[in-house]
Amino acid sequence: MLWVAFDRGLRLAEKRNFPCPNRAKWLEARDFLYEEIMEKGYNKEMKCFVQSYENNTMLDSSILIAPLVFFIAPNDPRFLNTMDRIMLPPDKGGLTSTGLVYRYDTELSEDGMLSLYLSLSFSVSILILPLFLLGLFPRREPAN
Repeated sequence: MLWVAFDRGLRLAEKRNFPCPNRAKWLEARDFLYEEIMEKGYNKEMKCFVQSYENNTMLDSSILIAPLVFFIAPNDPRFLNTMDRIMLPPDKGGLTSTGLVYRYDTELSEDGMLSLYLSLSFSVSILILPLFLLGLFPRREPAN
């Protein structure tokens, strides 16, 4: 989300003609964050974006918002692979079960929350939007 803050600050300054004396630094910071996220936040072996740099094997459905904030195109293969993975059931390494999308696998993450609180119906809405943008709604079958 830090990337989004820099990006929106730059866009707002440009669109509204607000002064931005540190524009070059903000651009550099935004672009650096993008490259770092693409390098450290995408697990090439798993072929999906992961929850954090430290926990680079944990899938997290919050990435579904990435195309909506213009971080990545909804048809980028990295995003499509991540979406496919999220749509799998938990027993196959995914996060989707009984019509809900879990934020992440609470069996693998110790966050102090009860797993029941993390089956997020809003994640389903976030999942539907990229599918709609891709013309794949109502359903995109995960790749095997």
